[in-house]
Amino acid sequence: MITATIKVESIFAGAAISDLFAIFHDGTDYFRIKNIPDNVESREILRSLGLEVYDNVDSIKSSARSSSLASSDKRSNVV
Repeated sequence: MITATIKVESIFAGAAISDLFAIFHDGTDYFRIKNIPDNVESREILRSLGLEVYDNVDSIKSSARSSSLASSDKRSNVV
């Protein structure tokens, strides 16, 4: 049996318009986990992985409403 150890490094976490996301690096590739709910439990898990989220979904959505081209698009999830 062959076993391998892969070290995954936490890179960044942030808020998007509808959820949180986190970016990791495995030594070769970067990958993103998205659709993380913006709640206390998710933030605690991200913090335990060494990631701090400084923004929240509501503030990102509010900022996008006032300064984004998506704010005028009726199909956008910003409005």
